[in-house]
This record gives sequence, C-alpha cells and structure tokens, in this order.
Amino acid sequence: EISVALEDDDTVDDPLMFASHVESAELANEGGKHWTLDEVRALIRLWSDKNIQRQLEGSVRNKRIFEHIAAMLQDLGIDRDWKQCRTKYKNLKHEYNTVKKAHDSGNTRKTMKFFTELDAILGHKAAGQSSQLDVDQREGSM
Repeated sequence: EISVALEDDDTVDDPLMFASHVESAELANEGGKHWTLDEVRALIRLWSDKNIQRQLEGSVRNKRIFEHIAAMLQDLGIDRDWKQCRTKYKNLKHEYNTVKKAHDSGNTRKTMKFFTELDAILGHKAAGQSSQLDVDQREGSM
C-alpha cells in the first residue's frame, strides 16, 4: 500500500487544478488496457486477410483501414479503437522484425509470441525485399 502525504501547498482548493491532475492521469492511462492473447489472435487473423495486407502495404495514411479493423473486432466483442489497433500492429511488426533479424544472424534464442503467425504474414515480404536488394546490388556492380 502506498500512502501520500499532502503538504500545505498540495491542497487542491481550485477545482480546475484538480481536474487537470485527473485529466493528465487519465491521458497517461489511455489505451493502457493490455491486449489479451485472444484479442491479439483476432487482430492477427484479420491482418492475415490478403485484402487487408494489400491495403496496409499500399498506403501510408491507413486510419480508415484500422477503423475497419476496429469495427470488425467490435463485431467479435473486442472493444478497441483504430489507434489501439494501429499501435498494436506497429508494435507486433517491429517486434517481429527484431526477432527475424536475430534469427537471420544466427540467434535463434530470441523469440516472441505469435512469431509463426506473423512470419506467415510478413515472412514472404522480407524474403522478397532481400531478393530485390540482391538484384539491385548485382545490377549496380556490373
């Protein structure tokens, strides 16, 4: 249990001052609800759809795509907004890329949950990119 002693200066006579403290605490916790394994599985299942993948690969501004994903999650009883979905997507993708690079350099001890599922979605893209890089390097060296 944590106790906090208020000093004389800490008394909150001004309701606006108190409201701003409460608001900042709420903002710090916004989106702080951890994703359950089932929620992540559902997001990955939606992400694995070829049409969704094509849309995500072909766009920089992807708010509408994630609004659509959030709506589909809502239909499954999962209450996540588009920003939470996009953040989780980016974090999963980043973690996957980190683990994939470690594996490619021989460190197979580094792992993550859902690596196999994400590799099925992202693995083909990484392989395609490296082969294109090889082609570019060969053409440049001639």
